[in-house]
Formats: sequence, C-alpha cells, structure tokens
Amino acid sequence: MENEKETTLRKSAAYFLRQAALTAFVIGMGLMTLCAVIWSADNQAVSNRFSQHVELVRDGLFSGLLLSAVVLAAYLAAHALIERFGGLKLNAALGALWLAAAMVWIFAVRVSPWTDARRVMEAAVSFAQDDFSALHYEVTDYFNIYTYQLGIVFPLEMLAWLFPKADLNLLAQCVNAALGVAGAGVLAALAQELCGEKRAATAAATLYLLSLPTWLYCTFVYNVNLMILLCAGGAFCFARYAHTKRIGFGVGYAVCIGLAMAAKPNAAVAGIALLICALLHALLNRDWKIVLLAVGSILLGRGMLSLIESWYAARSGVVFRYDVTMTARLAMGMQDSMIAAGWYNGYTEMSCPPEMTLEKEKAQAAADIASRLTWMRENPALAAKFYREKLLTMWLDPAYESVWMGAVSDKTGTMNGLAHMIYRDDTPIRRAMTAYMNAAQNVVFGLSTVGGARLMKKKDDMAALALPVTILGGALYHLIFEAKAQYAYPYMVYMLPLAAIGLCRLEEGIKGLWKTKERRR
Repeated sequence: MENEKETTLRKSAAYFLRQAALTAFVIGMGLMTLCAVIWSADNQAVSNRFSQHVELVRDGLFSGLLLSAVVLAAYLAAHALIERFGGLKLNAALGALWLAAAMVWIFAVRVSPWTDARRVMEAAVSFAQDDFSALHYEVTDYFNIYTYQLGIVFPLEMLAWLFPKADLNLLAQCVNAALGVAGAGVLAALAQELCGEKRAATAAATLYLLSLPTWLYCTFVYNVNLMILLCAGGAFCFARYAHTKRIGFGVGYAVCIGLAMAAKPNAAVAGIALLICALLHALLNRDWKIVLLAVGSILLGRGMLSLIESWYAARSGVVFRYDVTMTARLAMGMQDSMIAAGWYNGYTEMSCPPEMTLEKEKAQAAADIASRLTWMRENPALAAKFYREKLLTMWLDPAYESVWMGAVSDKTGTMNGLAHMIYRDDTPIRRAMTAYMNAAQNVVFGLSTVGGARLMKKKDDMAALALPVTILGGALYHLIFEAKAQYAYPYMVYMLPLAAIGLCRLEEGIKGLWKTKERRR
C-alpha cells in the first residue's frame, strides 16, 4: 500500500508536470502571437506563378493591431448575439447554412486537386476500377516511397465504389465540407467539456464558422478534415473519461485516435499527446486503464494502416518497399529549400530512390545529418536564422496554404473566373480576405494564450492538457522534420476551443469592468 508521503510525492509530480506543460504552451503562444502581429508569411500564388516560394513580410503594426481589434470586437459581438438569440440551436442553424454555402462554393469554383492530393485522388479512381498501375515502380515510385499515403487513398476509393458514376473530386469535396461542419460541432462540445461552461461551446462554433481557412479547406481533399474530426472526437472522449470514469468514453477515445492515424499518420502527434495526458492522469489518480487504452489507440492506428497496405499489396501483387525512413525525413527537415527553410526539397526522392536498400538509405541520411550538424555548429547564427525562418514560415501563413493550393489547381485548366478572383488575381476581395485572415490569426493566437492560462487553474484536470500538448507536439515535430504551412492548419483548428475559452474569459473581464463602472456612478 502506498503511504501518505508517496501519495503526496506522486500528486505533486503530476501537478508540476501539468503546470509546466501549460506554462510552456502559454509562453510559446504568447511569443507566436507577438510574431504574428509583426510578420506574416507570404505564400500566395500570383498569375502565371506555379512554383512555390514563401517569405516573411512585415505587417503594418498600427493597421494590423487596429484591424485585429476590429475582428476581436466582431467576434465578441457575434458570440453575444448568438448567446442572446438561440445559443447552440442558432449555431446549429448557422452550421447548416455554412454547409450549404460551402456546397455552392465547391460547385462554383470547381477546384481540382494538385500535388499529393491529385495523386491520391487519381489512385482512388483507378483502384476502384481494379487498375493498380500507380503502385508499380515502372509507372511511379510515389506509393513505394510513401506507402502510408494508401491510408488516405482508402476512404476515397470507398467513395468511388459507392458512387461509381459520380465526379469523385466534387463528391469528396462535399463530404469534406460535411466533415468540417461535424468537426466544428465536436470542437464545440470539447470546449464545453474543458471549460465546464455551455457558452464556451457556442464561442468555439462561432470562431470556426467565422474562420476563412476552414471554408477554403473544404476543397482540399486529403483526409485533413477527417483527421481533425477524429482527433477532436478522441480528445472529447478522453476528457469525458477523465471526468466521468465511464469506460465507454475511453474505448471511444482509442477508436477515434486509431482511425485518425490510419486515415492520416500525422494524427500520431495527437495520439502521443493524449498518451502523455493519460500518463499524467494515471499518475494523479492511479487509474492505469486509460494508459492501456492510449497505447492501444496507437497500436490500433498502426495496425489498421498495415492492414490497408497489405490489402492493396494483395490486390495489386506489388511488394512494397519500406516507407521513407524517419532518418531521411529528419535530414530533409534540416536542409534548405527553394520554398523556405526546412520545407520540402525533393531529398526523400532524390537521395533515397526505391532501389536503395534500407541500410544504405539510413546510412546516407545519417551522413547528411552529420554534415548538416557540423555546419550548424560552425555557423550558429545562420543555424538560428534557419530555424527561425522554418518556424515562422510554417505558422504565420494566415491562409495555411489554402489560397496557394487553390491557385495551383489552374494547372489542370479548370479554373473559372470566380476561382481566379479568389485564388489568383490581385483583386480587392482577395486583398480583403488576406487582411481578414491575417487579423483573425492574431486574434486566435492571442485568445488561445488566454485560454491556456485559464486552464492552469484546473489543477486536477489532466484532460485540459489535451489540446495544448497536441499543439506543442506539432510545433516541435515540424521544427525537427519537414515544415509546411498546411501542416499547421489542423493545429490552428485545435486552438479554436482554447480561443473560445479565452473569448469567454475576455467577456467576463469586460462585464466586470462594466459593473465596476456602473457602481461608481
């Protein structure tokens, strides 16, 4: 039996680690908010420019702060009106309206996929017709280098099977929009669970519906919205288990994270973050069932992805090469790129071709890492500049590459006038959208900082760590490995429940000041 001293030591350790994680999040988000006010990452295609180049540009400090204040005031007003005239019911109605408008937008602009999204879309269509040529080395080595992409292909192929005569691109975009609005509902429920107040749910839904990137991402079919929905569902179930001890929620958490990892391996960041939260919960409460479920969720995700890969191997008769190694990914993340520091530069294909053995690939990547580390030790100022640029170009694109991804769809020759006006041409509406997204990013970052600080008061609630640790984990992972603004998008969405809590706290402060002023009259 554990004595009183051991119990005190165990709980003190859990409390310390919890507060340390939240402190790191608050400090990190505070610094990122300051950076967002000063800079933004220019990552927008212009006419006749398909190559990608990202650079940091200074924002007008006064105009940026003024517009951010206007956007914040608009968010406060919108939330107050929704709370006053219907709360969650009005949010649900607005969600339905948002979904309908997204459908209209999808059919109006008819954005076609490009880069990786195009590859998985084309593969899904051909696989549904029993054409597996895309898996053969002599056609393309894409799926032999990135075999995990088959997890993204799988649900798209299921759609193609179910609706063989439909335009898979448009159908998948419509499903994507539905997943997006469903994700908004789950994020709203998560905000309420973390905060303990119903108004946090309406605030989270309001912030989601007023976010332009969530709208623009409806046309980007790459399992991102599916991953966000499942990870948010996993975090919600984890929080409900922590608060109620009902095993059904624990199982729901494990299933959600497992499915998310199978659909998009990036979800492993959320899976590991929730494993850390589970360990701290167990340390505080001596409840180890949630740890077993957390480990099980990661094993389930990996197992399901392996089954999907094996299924495609059996159907196609192709023996897959191993996925590109983490060593090679690390090497690329330490290198310069024509796009920006630490972004994709083709290293994994050029230096690690399919015919190379696993041992040789690891040896080559390890040698390249050693060479880069030597350069960084000899040039510490340049190394610091490299990682500063890598971090900021990934996180400070207010559109999270959604505009650029829409713009490059013109390579297919399908872009119409409306799409050109939004994605390609330097029009007043596009400039207004960019300015709004820039200000909204400042506001969400700032409110998330306040929300994280608010959660520090709930010292016994390890579920409150779920989103902050996930966001910190994502920032650390992509600082080490490949950076890309689209990789930051899910974490921005995960910030919305925290920003909602911050918005509610700001409302409390404003009401308190108003009451104080009234008493003094």
